[in-house]
Amino acid sequence: MKPLFPQLHRLSILADRYRCRSFQIHTSEQLTGMHGWLIHFLYMRQDTPVYQRDIEKTFSIRRSTVTATLNRMEENGLIVRESVPEDARLKRIVLTEKAISLHLSLEHEHARFEQVLTDGISPEELAQFQKTLTIMCQNLEIFESEGGHSTC
Repeated sequence: MKPLFPQLHRLSILADRYRCRSFQIHTSEQLTGMHGWLIHFLYMRQDTPVYQRDIEKTFSIRRSTVTATLNRMEENGLIVRESVPEDARLKRIVLTEKAISLHLSLEHEHARFEQVLTDGISPEELAQFQKTLTIMCQNLEIFESEGGHSTC
């Protein structure tokens, strides 16, 4: 069996190239990739309160990273933080109209990207690939939680 890392690295590079060419909206709005993911996450959960801890858990990222990202998004007019009557310490994260409009544009770009990426792959192959990706992510999360460190 061929090693996975070279293929994963190549896919990452090719995907980044595609995004750089086609996601012009990111540049014009000073969006990072994480901003796009968070906008999508919040858009899909508009009917339920979302807090910083939900983002930390869902994306497996540290509190300091989420805090810095949300601060930047707030400065750029993409989110507002609303106090919650039940607990003054909690701040619900809500998208602005600007972010909702950007989300709709990004959603179109993401659909096109997935179409290009999955062309020629059967639904069965894609389902198996998604299962495999899930297991790989879980393996890395377990490795990290047990104190495993990369060489970076």
